[in-house]
Amino acid sequence: MNDVCIVVATHNRIECLKNLLAAIDGTAPGADVLVVDNASTDGTCEFATGELRFADVSKGMPQYGSRRMILRLPVNAGGSGAFHEGMRLAYETGYEYIWVMDDDVVALPGAIDALKRFASIAPAVQPVKLDAHGRVFAFEGMIHPKSFRRSRLSFGGNDYVPCNAANFEGMFMRRETIEKAGLPEKDFFIAWDDTYYGWKVAQHVRNIYVNFPCIQKQFDKERFSTGSKRWFSSSLFSRYFHLRNFRRIIALEHLGARAWIQYAYEWCKAFALTAVFECSPRKTIWLFRAIADGAPGRDLQVSTKRFLEAQ
Repeated sequence: MNDVCIVVATHNRIECLKNLLAAIDGTAPGADVLVVDNASTDGTCEFATGELRFADVSKGMPQYGSRRMILRLPVNAGGSGAFHEGMRLAYETGYEYIWVMDDDVVALPGAIDALKRFASIAPAVQPVKLDAHGRVFAFEGMIHPKSFRRSRLSFGGNDYVPCNAANFEGMFMRRETIEKAGLPEKDFFIAWDDTYYGWKVAQHVRNIYVNFPCIQKQFDKERFSTGSKRWFSSSLFSRYFHLRNFRRIIALEHLGARAWIQYAYEWCKAFALTAVFECSPRKTIWLFRAIADGAPGRDLQVSTKRFLEAQ
């Protein structure tokens, strides 16, 4: 099974990482694992290279078939930077299949075999993800080409359906996906990085959402909602990067009025949550900064650093 490389992005969640690696050992014992450590300070790298005997590949290319590897990044590059570097290294090493996931999930039994089977149908596969309670996590897998509004997918009795988005908590791909679509945006940090990558992938290869649970969350994130309506994550962290990166995508894709209307709608939701429900003028300022920071020509790494330092 060493034609598969599982790329795991992690940052300061060593206990979650331990749970995930144990699950991988139980469900995919023959798969190689590449952990991309986002400059953790909780002993993640020391634990991996010490107790687990992971090979540190931070200063050189790994040997093909090295079963356990860790790539330590010099700074926290977020999920987007970690997956960009991990997918690049796995691709350059020569793996036929790449399976990506965050550190706060676990791999489920039978996942590898099912994903390989579906990958014979389409080069890019998005599996069903379960929440911490075992319920199906809704996947907003269709992006409207004009507005970039996302909508949920349902199977309608089928084993799989087409999609044009991605989820880095479980995306499985053949190497030709990277050959044709390239790598995800490196500087998004978080938010829109996987969704937008799925959009780019679907422009080059077939991308499908498959009715087989392969990933389960270890814990559920708190979200602000009213009834059945989910708003934004309760943190300014997610709101800022969501709005900044959506603004950048509008520029990258040369989107028009429909996308700006969608952007205004999502910005107003974030404003209502931040200014009205949280009554925080300081946080609200960052929503305006998100618009400016996502503009063409603005350095995303600079705005990421400024935002993180201010929190």
